[in-house]
Amino acid sequence: MEPDNQAKAFEEIRSSLQINPEGRLILKGQEMVLLPRHFFRYILREVHDRAPNAFEDIYHKAGFDGAFKFCTRYREIHKCTPRDAVQAYLAEMSVRGWGAFNIEQFIPEKGILHVVLTASALVPDGDLPSRHLIWKEAMIGAVYSLPNITERTALAATMEETADGCRISVRPE
Repeated sequence: MEPDNQAKAFEEIRSSLQINPEGRLILKGQEMVLLPRHFFRYILREVHDRAPNAFEDIYHKAGFDGAFKFCTRYREIHKCTPRDAVQAYLAEMSVRGWGAFNIEQFIPEKGILHVVLTASALVPDGDLPSRHLIWKEAMIGAVYSLPNITERTALAATMEETADGCRISVRPE
C-alpha cells in the first residue's frame, strides 16, 4: 500500500473509533484493545517461555480464527468478492501497525496465496524472538475463508523469515 493511501486508511480507522458507554474502544462494531507493541511482544515471549509446547497451538489458532472471521465478515458486510475481503484484511493489518503486507500472488479459485511481510512488528529483538508463525496460520485462515475452499481442502503453508519480516506461501497440498 502506498504511503498516501496508508495514511488515508489510518485516518479512516481513527475517525471511526468510538468509546461505548462501558468505556470500551469500538471500531466498526468490533471491540478493540489499543496496546503498545512491546506489551504484545512481552505476552508472546512469556507464553512461549512458560508454555512452549502449547505456544504454537495457541498462536496458530488465534491467527487462523482472526483472519478467517475478518475475511468472512468483511465479505458479508461489504458484499464484495473473496479477493477483495482478503486484500482488505492484509491492508487493514498493515494500517494497524503489524508491518506492510504485500501480495505477490493470489489465485483465489485455486487456493493459492503468496504474501511478503516487511517492516514487521514481530521481528526478533533482544530476548523477543520472532513470532511470525501467527501470520502463517492467519494466511491459511484467509484462504479457508474463500467460498470454494472447504474443510476437505488440505492446505500447505510455508514461511521463510527475512531480515525485516517473512514470506508466506499457502497452496493446496
